[in-house]
Amino acid sequence: MNAPKFPSLFKTPRHKSFEFKPRYYNEAQERINERREQLKKEGMASDDEKIGLIKYRINQKFQRQQYQQGIKQANSRIFIVIAIILLVLYYLFK
Repeated sequence: MNAPKFPSLFKTPRHKSFEFKPRYYNEAQERINERREQLKKEGMASDDEKIGLIKYRINQKFQRQQYQQGIKQANSRIFIVIAIILLVLYYLFK
């Protein structure tokens, strides 16, 4: 049995609702789709557009190489620091 409702000066709080639509981003799939679009354009591309695509590819390869080179340098620094710490610990506890 429900209690009778009396008029009130204050509003009663109600639950807040929202709509959440999750988004999914797949970087590899985006690259694949961009590449497909480029290949479609290549068949119908003029010389200027082909040169632009070649520049884009060279730029992408250069960026990838720079990123990989940075990772290699960071890994080598970490290895050297760990080796130095191990040598210092070895001489301290010897």
